[in-house]
Amino acid sequence: MWWHMATHVKLLEKTNKMVEHEKFVFLHLQKCGGTFVGTFLYENVFGCKWNPYDKHRTLNVKPKNKFVFGVVRNPFDWYVSWYYSIRSYNPPYGDIMYPATTMAKKCESFIEFMNHLYQNTGDLLDFNFDSCNEKKIGVYTFRHNNIFQNHLDFTCRFENLNDDLIRCFNVNGFPFNEKQIERLRGHKKVNTSIHSHYSDYYDDKTEKLVRERDVLFINKYGYEFENN
Repeated sequence: MWWHMATHVKLLEKTNKMVEHEKFVFLHLQKCGGTFVGTFLYENVFGCKWNPYDKHRTLNVKPKNKFVFGVVRNPFDWYVSWYYSIRSYNPPYGDIMYPATTMAKKCESFIEFMNHLYQNTGDLLDFNFDSCNEKKIGVYTFRHNNIFQNHLDFTCRFENLNDDLIRCFNVNGFPFNEKQIERLRGHKKVNTSIHSHYSDYYDDKTEKLVRERDVLFINKYGYEFENN
């Protein structure tokens, strides 16, 4: 098992980790455009560096004199994106180190995947099924709470990411210049999963599951289930 763990660490070292700068910290919540944001910042904002932690980890202590920001996404959309993303993972990062990939590949549909999701137990990388079931919260809410905690000074929305990112840096006194904005507008999307509008994949039962499990997150950010 040590070989797989070592391989896993090497793979993580190649991914876009939490971005740090003397002025800010970007916390990466999976499948919310974080790779896009991290790549853009690293390539276009001088002084950015990758944090030595896994890209989906949080801060132990909120840093002084730095603004901290992250990105959130409609949870109904997030679960569909997550499902199609983990189905595409390959060993060893996938089947060995990420059991949800095995489960997703065995399921014939998103609905089947969601109906079996909370029958799992134990840890799965950056979240814990036992904690989710004990608290009756969703995987997405667990990850949001665990990574962001109370650290954020600004929250961008995936649905309006470019404009929110520009606004985030303006509000926090570190505005992008015209060239950076131009590059942001033209920056290629990365690490995207291929699927149609999320509403195409739900039935009443799975919509209710997300609505109940992620109710605190939905209420906090005002997200709704929107038909295509």
